[in-house]
Amino acid sequence: MEANPKEVAIIKLKSSGYITDLVATVHRLRDIENLETIFVLLGTKERIRIVARSRIKAVNVGKITQAFGGGGHATAASATIRGMELREVEKKLIEVLKSKVTPEIAPDESLLFKKNVGSLLNRNLPSKITSLLAEAGRIAEEKNLRVYLVGGFVRDLLLGVENFDVDLVVEGDGISFARYLVRRAGGKVTAHKRFGTAVAILPGGIKVDSVTARKEFYEFPAALPTVKKSS
Repeated sequence: MEANPKEVAIIKLKSSGYITDLVATVHRLRDIENLETIFVLLGTKERIRIVARSRIKAVNVGKITQAFGGGGHATAASATIRGMELREVEKKLIEVLKSKVTPEIAPDESLLFKKNVGSLLNRNLPSKITSLLAEAGRIAEEKNLRVYLVGGFVRDLLLGVENFDVDLVVEGDGISFARYLVRRAGGKVTAHKRFGTAVAILPGGIKVDSVTARKEFYEFPAALPTVKKSS
């Protein structure tokens, strides 16, 4: 969101697990995009984590995150939320911003700006990767599947680090999705049916890991997992 001419960015991310270097990623993204204030909402299976940073007095992120049971300082704060959907947290955050932001920045809808992750894709990735992602999106739409970019690929995209190994999670069948992709783009697939995973090697050496969204159970330490489809 942009106003006077300050900017507040709200970025939503989803991950299958905890991202240990999330704070460093937030700092790097803020610096790369030269943002005055940034709120990153990371949704995992069990919780939603907010990491917030602000360079301006008008937006006290410590007070704002208190509304979610968190806290911190005026310039750096965080919160952990359970029992809410990512979109619900975003909606509440917008409402809190409207009530907590000081008059230096008018708390109205013009203040709200969602960072367009698509611009990061186009700016930081070569055309062969963006074309691949576009094709994956078309396949997902045709097959009525939900497909997510995850893992180190997303982390490195936000950090501006070169990484062209694509990680996908598919709500459905990750192996079938990899095969659909290879039929369109060429290459070969190595499938691991026991785990619901596949590796597609596409022309030009592009590597795509396609994983079925799943739950994992371990019968004993160091055992291979027993997997069950999930969302």
